[in-house]
Amino acid sequence: MTLDAAHMQSNTITHYVALLTDVSELKQSRQELEHIATHDSLTGLPNRILFQDRLQQAVSRSLRTGKPGAVLFLDLDRFKVINDSLGHQVGDELLIKVGDRLSTILRQEDTLARLGGDEFTLIVEQLEGEEQAMLIADKVLHAFKVPFEPGKYKLEITTSVGISIFPRDGTDVDALTKQADIAMYSAKEAGRNRYRFFTQDLTSSEYEFFSMEQDLRKALRQDELSLVYQPQFRLENNQLIGFEVLLRWNSPQRGEVGPVEFIPVAEITGLIEPIGKWVIEEVCRQIVAWKHEGWDFGRIAINLSRRQLASSALIPVLKEMLDRYGLDGRQLEFEITESSIIEQDDVAYRNLQQLDEMNIELAIDDFGTGHSSLVNLKRFPLSRLKIDRTFVKDVNKDANDEAIIRATIALGQSLGMKVIAEGVETQPQLDFLRDVGCDEVQGYLLGKPVSARETEALFDRLAMTSN
Repeated sequence: MTLDAAHMQSNTITHYVALLTDVSELKQSRQELEHIATHDSLTGLPNRILFQDRLQQAVSRSLRTGKPGAVLFLDLDRFKVINDSLGHQVGDELLIKVGDRLSTILRQEDTLARLGGDEFTLIVEQLEGEEQAMLIADKVLHAFKVPFEPGKYKLEITTSVGISIFPRDGTDVDALTKQADIAMYSAKEAGRNRYRFFTQDLTSSEYEFFSMEQDLRKALRQDELSLVYQPQFRLENNQLIGFEVLLRWNSPQRGEVGPVEFIPVAEITGLIEPIGKWVIEEVCRQIVAWKHEGWDFGRIAINLSRRQLASSALIPVLKEMLDRYGLDGRQLEFEITESSIIEQDDVAYRNLQQLDEMNIELAIDDFGTGHSSLVNLKRFPLSRLKIDRTFVKDVNKDANDEAIIRATIALGQSLGMKVIAEGVETQPQLDFLRDVGCDEVQGYLLGKPVSARETEALFDRLAMTSN
């Protein structure tokens, strides 16, 4: 409301004029915008912004009253499998039902938030002791005993919970959240469906895991990843038949990080999927570049993780990339591990069949180091068996390794597959593999992994040899 005075010429006030404006709609709009900014659009729960604000307030109250509080970090176990196999709509419905059920077990003063994905956080205040946080965590785990029913499905799922205590573990909001997250990873590593408290003992392994995850996310954004290509040759005539593409990470903070260090982190956190997509696209670009130069490069072999193989997004992404770059599936090969075949589900099985229909060859990587079933070798559309370097290493020294190589070659060839040996580093190893009838080889003796630019020298050398 605004009020103005009306005057006569003598400046005498004769009356007042009031202007009333209805601002209820404006206030409602502001409230709605504030709610949108501070709440998760899917579940209606507080989002990260509101969670951080309430945690800051909770820490301040704890310092005034002397009573501790706790942050519980929840991550649904194997949610990615549900999302990929049943679809995002079922996954979204499940997240809503999880939020609804957790809300029923909270006190009025507690805060339940969804940070994103399948991650939920819980702030509990005014605890009588840390044991009370333990009871609340037990209550959370118990809430998952009853199956959830999104749509027509009845799903039995569990959750892993990490707990940090304030002010014992600190008073910084980000640090407390990170500590609870680290403890949650510890719970997952211990077998899932349990809780763990943050302790300083976790800061060595779990914190390193968390730190590497964050650095790996940044590496993907800031182009710290690169590819190298190791040539593969047909033993019969020494002809180049293709390359295996290998992932490298040159971190400004960590230096050169080996795949054996960061690939397990990428697998557990799900980063392997965006990284894998990036690798496939980079390979497609390189194939186009080599074709433009007129190089005869054969096929490019890409390592496919178990998680990628079980993803419903794999085939659509591949088809889109092949169409965009105008490529034939015959120019690609995917290497999969023995365990990924054993653990295959319906999605993975369909993906294998569709890859075969797209003329993309499939190879079993590191054959002999896992637990392959001969039934699976026959059942799936496999083109190659790859003998692991551990067997090649002791050729001419270990009769058992030589026997395993002979048996693998006989098995693969009897099933109509090519057999390739990796890790060939000496002439005696190469001679042995040729003598026992191995089809293809790769290793430092024949060619080290090099950048795409450095492959030009290899192409030139091979062109001169053929002439």
